[in-house]
Amino acid sequence: MAVQGGMETRNGGNIVSSRQSLSKNASVIGVPPHPDQTVLTIENVMFLLQIHRTRAYEIIAAHELAHYRMGKSIRVPIEAVEEYKAQRLIKARPLNGLTVVCARLQEQRL
Repeated sequence: MAVQGGMETRNGGNIVSSRQSLSKNASVIGVPPHPDQTVLTIENVMFLLQIHRTRAYEIIAAHELAHYRMGKSIRVPIEAVEEYKAQRLIKARPLNGLTVVCARLQEQRL
């Protein structure tokens, strides 16, 4: 059941507002940061790392991601997220020259 204007929808027999539905989705996918934003919220971190809220808090609790608190809120500098991603990056290495051969074949096709 959907009401004109998207105010209410039926979800598994329950009527929920579109705002409630949006907040449920936001906890899974996060919120993209503004391009000029230098300090991120947990939702921004979730979006950039494509992780769930629980995993974001686990990373912070383990001190794997630099952060600071403002009252009860946690803030993460965007540089800390970029550094975390760089540390986690697994670089491909050639296996007996196979990677190089594949790259050359692709170049020849182009």
